Amino acid sequence: MKRIICILMAVIFISLLTPPASKGDDFLNAERRIDSITAISSGLTLRRLKSMADSLHMSDNHNAKREAQSWYMAAMERTAKGMSEKDWEIMAGIHSNYASYLYYNDNNSVLAFPHLLKAISIEKELCDSSFALCSAYVTLGRLYANYNNKEKAISILKKGLRRNLHSRKPEKANYSFANLLMVAWSTRSLDSITHEITAIPRSHKSSAPLKQYNILLAKATAEYLRHDLEKAASLLQQALGVMDSEFAPMSYLTATNLMLAATYLDKG
Repeated sequence: MKRIICILMAVIFISLLTPPASKGDDFLNAERRIDSITAISSGLTLRRLKSMADSLHMSDNHNAKREAQSWYMAAMERTAKGMSEKDWEIMAGIHSNYASYLYYNDNNSVLAFPHLLKAISIEKELCDSSFALCSAYVTLGRLYANYNNKEKAISILKKGLRRNLHSRKPEKANYSFANLLMVAWSTRSLDSITHEITAIPRSHKSSAPLKQYNILLAKATAEYLRHDLEKAASLLQQALGVMDSEFAPMSYLTATNLMLAATYLDKG
């Protein structure tokens, strides 16, 4: 653990001292960083390598975030020979998190797309059924929604929700459902998720983040579909007060306020 912390501090320190490269040098410098990180990381397990990349990805420092890309790429270069089922779970997470980096930090859906497909393919073909990704399905669903393919977006998000509800960490389903609901509202596809709206409040007893928020959102959506807009607005306001996401909380608050605004607009 001390070794990982020291390496992480060194990478961040070097990144802070490195002046920004010109666009013409970006590709060459990226290759050099990957070669350097590959050499440094040769003694690290795949799990520790992913942990390094994730730590940099979640950093508030812009240069550290840029270094995360090189660590993810170095991790994905690891040979498949002799990889265990646990290693494949980690690799699925690496592709998923790298895609999130590309999509949310670089606004690069073109490069993110194949990594999302790869992550979901590994999960499906090489991992135990008790393992489930969450971010890969959410990001892929949002990507399709942004390209105005709402049917595909809803289908992908539903698959992610079903997978997570039956995984060893069903609390991830809270995030899956919240994002499914947000996309359904934004694409006017609420009629296509009526089963999920009814089922999610009694789906599991998890007290993990977003559970109570989801229950209120599901009830609000059901009232909205029944055209009881006053009650729907009241429930959405209550949901704002219990939103407890550990990740990107502002995105959930913003989405809920947009739902509330849409309800008031429909109410006139």
